[in-house]
Amino acid sequence: MNAKSGLDLYKLTLSQKLSQVSTMVVGVDVHSMGHRSIIGMTASYNKQLTQYHSKVAYQSLHREMLDQGKSKDEQEEVQAAERTEIFGKFMLEAIDNFTKRNKGTRPEQIIIYRDGIGGPTMTQKVLKSEGPGGALTQAIKSFAEGYDPKLLFVFVDKKMSLRLFERTNGDVCNPGPGTIVDQGIVENDGQSLFDFFMIANNNPRTATAQPVHYSVVVNTMLLTKGEIEEITYHQCYNYYGFGGPIKVPACVKYAQMIATYTHDNDFSRKDATEQPNEKLCNRLHFL
Repeated sequence: MNAKSGLDLYKLTLSQKLSQVSTMVVGVDVHSMGHRSIIGMTASYNKQLTQYHSKVAYQSLHREMLDQGKSKDEQEEVQAAERTEIFGKFMLEAIDNFTKRNKGTRPEQIIIYRDGIGGPTMTQKVLKSEGPGGALTQAIKSFAEGYDPKLLFVFVDKKMSLRLFERTNGDVCNPGPGTIVDQGIVENDGQSLFDFFMIANNNPRTATAQPVHYSVVVNTMLLTKGEIEEITYHQCYNYYGFGGPIKVPACVKYAQMIATYTHDNDFSRKDATEQPNEKLCNRLHFL
C-alpha cells in the first residue's frame, strides 16, 4: 500500500554516473491482444529512480493489410512508425512531468529499456526509427530549443530459447543471480555498443534458468560495458512488487504491469484511448 501511495519501500545506492546527474529511466513493453496491442510505458521522475509516471496506448496490428495484398514487411513498417510516434509523444510528456517535479530541472540523461519489439525483421525497423538519429531522438530534442540529453537505449528480449548452465564440482546447475555473458555467444562485443545475456533473478532448482538478452543500440552517455551491466542488474532490484531481484529492470516490469492491468480490467474494451486512471498516473497503483 505504501508503494501504491507514492512512498518508497527502500532506495538503492546508485552509481555516481546516475546520482550526480539528473537521470530518467524509461521502460516500454507491449501486451498483444488479438487484433491490437496495449503499449505500456513508464518513466521515473525522482532522483532515486523509484517513482514512476505511467501511461498506456493502443495500437492496431493492421492485419487487414495482409488481406489487402500488402506484404508483412509493409505491415511492420506501418506498425514501427506508429509505435515510434506513440513513444515519442510519451517521452515529451514524461520529460515535462520530470521537469515539473524537479523544480524546472530537465533530465540530462535518459536510460531507455525497450521490450516488446518483435521478431528480427521488426527489430530492424524499430532500430531505424528509434535508434541513432531516428524519429524518437528528434522527438526528445524537440522538447525545448537546444535540449539534447545523453541517451542510453537498450533493447530487451526476455523470451529467449537459449539456456545457460553452470558446472560446479562436476554438477550442472542454474547460474546464480548476477550471471552475465557478454562474449563468445553474443552478436556484438564492442565496448560502447554491444549485447549481453543476464540472469538477474534467483531460479528454482527444478527448472532451467531463462536469461534475458540486452542489446545496447544507443550510448551517448558513453558508459562502459561494465557500467551498463551494473546499472541493468541493480535496476532488477528496484521493483516494489517483489522482495528480491526480478528478471528485468523495474521500469520494464512496471510497463508490463500497467499494460496487463489495463487489459485485465477491460479498459481496452470501453474506449480506444481510455487510461486506467489518469489521476493516478504518477503512482504505482497497478501493483
